[in-house]
Amino acid sequence: MKEKLKEIISEIRGYLDERDMEREKLIVISRDVIRLSGNAIVLIEKGDFKGAEENINKMKELVEVFLSELKNFPELYYSGIAYNMLTEYAEAILLFHIMNENNIISYKEMNISPVPYLLGLGDVIGEIRRVIIDMIRKEDFENAWKLFEIMEEVFFQLSNMDYPDALVPGLRHKVDTARRLIDDTKYFLIDMESRHFLKKSLSIHIEE
Repeated sequence: MKEKLKEIISEIRGYLDERDMEREKLIVISRDVIRLSGNAIVLIEKGDFKGAEENINKMKELVEVFLSELKNFPELYYSGIAYNMLTEYAEAILLFHIMNENNIISYKEMNISPVPYLLGLGDVIGEIRRVIIDMIRKEDFENAWKLFEIMEEVFFQLSNMDYPDALVPGLRHKVDTARRLIDDTKYFLIDMESRHFLKKSLSIHIEE
């Protein structure tokens, strides 16, 4: 019995050592993907879609490597490392297609599972708000309202996903945050547009 138990524990140790090495490798890849995602989002918000696409293409290559590495330890797909990285990955790609093509792509097209896709979609709302604020600063209210409609639609669809955190961890919190962002953005947009037209109207009267 002693020898058998020793063999079992030795086998488990070998498995865990291998899994730990794999985990460390995945952490390095995930950090690179998260960094590239952040870079891509900043470039998208600046309107530099070419630069953003370069970062996204690098991300795609790394995610392919990441998913390939997971084949030996598929249970790691559902770890925080994978979900956090794939959420950031989804956010950058979704924002790119919304801003550059006025289009939305599916989780299947990204080759990821539905959960990180939904979480990334939840984060996109905050990034869209940033772009709207910049449009307001430039007094581009027409496009700001168009983008706000997309922001509202994303929120509406996510708010209908009534599932517990055990199934979609963190989504409820993201939806609650998004609700506040939607309200704040709408009021700010209405207020700044009203001020803009009032200012314009006053300047016309002064000229007359």
